Amino acid sequence: MAAGLYIHIPFCFSKCPYCDFYSTKYTAAAADAFAEKLGGQMQDYTGSFDTVYFGGGTPSILEPRVLTGILQAVRDHFAIDPAAEITVECNPSKDLTGDMEQAVKGGARFDLQQIGADVGHLHTRNKGKGFLHEWQHIVACKVALHDEIVAR
Repeated sequence: MAAGLYIHIPFCFSKCPYCDFYSTKYTAAAADAFAEKLGGQMQDYTGSFDTVYFGGGTPSILEPRVLTGILQAVRDHFAIDPAAEITVECNPSKDLTGDMEQAVKGGARFDLQQIGADVGHLHTRNKGKGFLHEWQHIVACKVALHDEIVAR
């Protein structure tokens, strides 16, 4: 039977007013401690999965070494289908090109989500321009990585 594994990454740069998910302010030290604790807790569970989904919070806030380290711990502790879809929610708040290249080499795919005004997230003109600029990075990275990145 197919099953999916959801891993909640509870870090954000700041709390969005529309978000009800648990999150805390990101620091590199907190992310490292979280990843270490998560890896240890995985030893208490077993399972077989055909999807792995990193949600949040803002999973793309993690340094690539932390994200790929968590993904390696998942592979070490669980039976992950070789054709598994591995998705990482992204917030286009930083240049993700280098992060994506490293994470894709580790087996991740990326899912870029855009929240509409109907849930209270309005974009200013500058934020809209910024989003388009980040989207250009994602498209360039997608082409460079031979369509390994999924952008929705």
